[in-house]
Amino acid sequence: MCLSSSLAFAQGRVLIIGDSHSYGPYGEVLDSHYRKQGLSVSSYASCGSSPSTWVKTSQNFKSTNCGYWSKDSSGKEIRVKSHKLPSMTEALNKSNPQMTVISLGTNILASPANINQELKFVEQMINAVKAKGSECVWIGPPDLSKNPFKANLAVGVGKIKKAVE
Repeated sequence: MCLSSSLAFAQGRVLIIGDSHSYGPYGEVLDSHYRKQGLSVSSYASCGSSPSTWVKTSQNFKSTNCGYWSKDSSGKEIRVKSHKLPSMTEALNKSNPQMTVISLGTNILASPANINQELKFVEQMINAVKAKGSECVWIGPPDLSKNPFKANLAVGVGKIKKAVE
């Protein structure tokens, strides 16, 4: 089951998937937090990504043009402006996590219609995590001051929360 509001402690392996917030200092701090606990962490962040971005197969994947960051369990980092993303399934299979942290939601807030379209992909992500036997924590979307994101925040958070619970 994905948890929307409390952090679970994981033993062993952690997978972090995120959007542009995870690309920056927030993602680095989150990654570092688990590594300092002695956990094996794999982090992937793509600016502009949404749940639909992560559930597609690799041959259908869009490249990001605004920033990609990854850090594998050995600490090898990639930080580039454009990079083809792994799919959620590929990331899950590669890292075999005991806990998956998903930090997405901002980019689905462009409109109520977009929120509704993305919910099936939120559910697909959760189902993939469950099928892997991993615990899950969903973080986001954050409170933003810019519209249309701020105007759609309450609806988006409510629908994501319902889906992950």
